[in-house]
Amino acid sequence: MPILETSASKAEKEIRKILSAEENVFRPWQLVDYEPVSLTLQTTADEIEILYNKQAFLRPGFKVEEGKVHIPNLFIKLSGNNFDFLDMLTCPTDDDKPKIVYNSTSDFIIKKDMRNDKKEIEKILNAEGLIDKEKLYKSSLYKYYFLRKEYQDTLIDKINYILKNKNQIFTPNVDVENTQRIIYTLLNIDKDIMMLFHNFDYQYDIPSIIFYDEEYSSFSDRIAYALALLYLLGMDIIIISATGYANLENVIQSDLFSIFYSDTIKEKLKSYQPVNGKSGEKMSKEISKSENTTPKTENLKLLAIKTKLKTPLLLIPLLVWFVIVPWTWFTETYMLNIYKPMDFINGNFEYFYVGFEDKDVYEGDTVNERPNGNGTVHFDNGDIYEGQWQDGRIYGTGKMKMVSIFYNDPYNPGYIYSGEWLNNQMDGHGTMDFGEHKYVGEWHDNAMEGEGMFYFANGYKYEGEFQLNQFQGEGTYYDPQGNIVFKGRWDESVPQKRFSDYRFITKLSRILITIFVFLVIMSKLISRHRAIKDKSNEKSA
Repeated sequence: MPILETSASKAEKEIRKILSAEENVFRPWQLVDYEPVSLTLQTTADEIEILYNKQAFLRPGFKVEEGKVHIPNLFIKLSGNNFDFLDMLTCPTDDDKPKIVYNSTSDFIIKKDMRNDKKEIEKILNAEGLIDKEKLYKSSLYKYYFLRKEYQDTLIDKINYILKNKNQIFTPNVDVENTQRIIYTLLNIDKDIMMLFHNFDYQYDIPSIIFYDEEYSSFSDRIAYALALLYLLGMDIIIISATGYANLENVIQSDLFSIFYSDTIKEKLKSYQPVNGKSGEKMSKEISKSENTTPKTENLKLLAIKTKLKTPLLLIPLLVWFVIVPWTWFTETYMLNIYKPMDFINGNFEYFYVGFEDKDVYEGDTVNERPNGNGTVHFDNGDIYEGQWQDGRIYGTGKMKMVSIFYNDPYNPGYIYSGEWLNNQMDGHGTMDFGEHKYVGEWHDNAMEGEGMFYFANGYKYEGEFQLNQFQGEGTYYDPQGNIVFKGRWDESVPQKRFSDYRFITKLSRILITIFVFLVIMSKLISRHRAIKDKSNEKSA
């Protein structure tokens, strides 16, 4: 078939030839097939702001050769918070500099436990204890399908590099013998971070991960694993410890990063305590001057005012007793009526996973001697699955009866899940019957995650967002009559104190009105007592 090349296509080829002739001049995304090699910049504090805003090819040391692209990246810790450029690092900007700023290590670490996936991790390792790419790509463990294909290969190569060079990267404080834990952590890094890598054109803007710690947050082993991987991928890693406490140096070898020190703002505030906008020394001088010039009559008036003020001050303990104590008691009692779902679910549910053994019995459709279509499997541990299969895996819709999590307890019938599956895991929309309790909603990786409803045996119901089997996000809690008990944000199944229940407001109003009436009566009685006392004093005089 004849092909006619346009003038624009010819011109583009000529431009590419010209650009290729120039050293370190490349078109966008030309280097995706190259291996990124991190080149940690040893710099000064004054240069950090300049280098941070420079694209990779403008930084010293950027080089492309023999299939590798050397990326000069920053791996630094700022000890103290008296650096002029902190606002630039930690505040959102209008430019295109890609970065994520964390104020807490809890937002960065992987909370999900790996106990369900230990056997899967063993299956993807080769004889050397490293990841076999082909096995990993077929495994349910793999979550990075959204990355560019070249970047997926690069990511796995860097994880294997970490496994081979653990002692050169991490300090002795870090557990480097638990290979499964390292792999699981690095295969479950937050998607937002991975999107930084996905959009990283090696020669241009370098993505940044920034920690700003105002108190003290120690770095766990999992944080160390993740930071090491991001560093090897060429990202800028900046740790800011406002208090100056050690964190990064406890987990990463010191030759891989630089530390810069400054005085903290907190220490500077101790030496200067202003009083109403004036220094303490100047204020004390003004007070002593005014006292020396006050006539005796004025002193007598001030004494009388102070004496009268003592009586209202006596009401403060009463106010604390009749307001603060009832409020605390009422809110704590209210909070105790909120049920956590996992308090009712057997704790062994988190150990549930689908694994196939030789003693398992399958009946149903097959393709190439592997389950494919509709079928039923009786697992050796007592579990039973009936539903759809694809290429030897549970995939589609199906029903699972789980009794193994109760260790075959004859007095417990087990849990029953009916819904969608993906790669042997409950994933999609489904219903779980816990016996007395029931959940209907979204699932992800064998956990209640997304929008759903949880029905309790006592008639209460929660409707809203879930995360890792907990009430997390926006949700509403109903009583058995359908009245709203609480509506608002939840954190790990605990309602945050933003009450919108009309019954609560009514009760609170009654309490406050009662307290107000009591205070008014007390005030009247005190005033009457004072008037009687003054009259008796006049008569005696």
